[in-house]
Amino acid sequence: MKMISKALLFLIIVFSVNNLLTAQEQKSDFRFSFSERYRLVMWDNAIDLNDKGTNNQNFSRLRTTLALQYKPDQNLEFNFALVNEFRKYFTPASADFHLNEIIIDQLNLKLANKELLNGVLTLGRQNIFLGEGFVILDGHPGDGSRSAYFNAIRYDWNINPKHTLTGFFAYQPEEDFLPVINGKDIDPSFQGDDSYQLIEQSEKAAALYYNGNFDLINIQSYAIWKAIIDDGKKIVPKSNIYTIGARVKLPISEHFNLTTEAAYQAGNSGDFDRSAYGGYSYFSFLPKIEKFYIPKTVNVGTFLLSGDDKSTPELEAWDPLFSRWPKWSESYIYTSLKENKGKIAYWSNMLSFYLQTNFNLGDGFGLDLNYYLLYSMEETVATAFLSGNSKTRGGLFVGKMSYKISDNVSGHILWEHFDPGKFYFNGADSYDWARMEFLFTL
Repeated sequence: MKMISKALLFLIIVFSVNNLLTAQEQKSDFRFSFSERYRLVMWDNAIDLNDKGTNNQNFSRLRTTLALQYKPDQNLEFNFALVNEFRKYFTPASADFHLNEIIIDQLNLKLANKELLNGVLTLGRQNIFLGEGFVILDGHPGDGSRSAYFNAIRYDWNINPKHTLTGFFAYQPEEDFLPVINGKDIDPSFQGDDSYQLIEQSEKAAALYYNGNFDLINIQSYAIWKAIIDDGKKIVPKSNIYTIGARVKLPISEHFNLTTEAAYQAGNSGDFDRSAYGGYSYFSFLPKIEKFYIPKTVNVGTFLLSGDDKSTPELEAWDPLFSRWPKWSESYIYTSLKENKGKIAYWSNMLSFYLQTNFNLGDGFGLDLNYYLLYSMEETVATAFLSGNSKTRGGLFVGKMSYKISDNVSGHILWEHFDPGKFYFNGADSYDWARMEFLFTL
């Protein structure tokens, strides 16, 4: 009965939003939008690398988004969005069904200014995605891809058509401080103190991010301060992380370009000084041959994120700031859980050499084929999960078939396979991870 009720509710929402969209032409100040994302996810032993383990999972997740935009003129805009995502577990079969909470995903006011410092001021809950998301994309990784908002004050200064400067201050609490609907019905795997745990400890941050185009060269640079607040749980001591970095995209010829981003971190973690670094670099080859069997793009690259050297008094491990999202892999973020005290998508102490290709198969179909050789920058202390005597993490294959049926219907099929190296315990097994997505938007 529960699933039937959800299906009826879904149909009611679709027809209601469709009527609202039709009425938009009569009242152009308002814009309503709606999306429904269905995902079927399954994996065997991505968490423990043990074929005989009990971490196999198979579940569906349904995310519903209903948004409203009010824009009475070019200088004023109001955005509001509600989001709900619930899961239905098939394996383990004992997992209870939870409708989960309905949250405020967007609640912000945008004010355009053309007089002094021509730009846009955004106040409130908003998404912030800068560059390739290497340092800033997701404000709270604890709820997965349900939402990625920041509670922030942001200003985008349009210096001129080729140069912009973005500044923001954000506060990211461990748990949502805005009202939620159905807040007591929470999937236990995401539950904190009787509420949804968005991040392990509350954080606050301030940043400046510059983006400039010089003829064909794009240069981005940034300075970011992030503070981890000591809430008494002692997961991580009170920390201040200062990050400076830059990204450069340089065209070499008609068919080749080079993209590089590098950053350095200073500050402290409790009584320990911090000195860490991270970055990536890749060559892109664009054949520009319209054949389905010829790659549209080929990237050959590397990324590295420093690890902690246990022989020194400093902390050298890279802190991923606000980039704890599946940038390189959807599955490996789970494998790193046991390595990083249960922190999801904590990209640190890693080195990779990779090959990425994507094909345009025509008729709305695309194919991505990627392979990563993964290593650690530093050896780790031996545990039941980590060997402690090798830097070879293993090989990761990622294949993704994307499709777009119409302007309103799209999705993908994703498969990832990982063969572990000697970085892990003796006898660690490979895993397979798969996902199918269907996205409907209005």
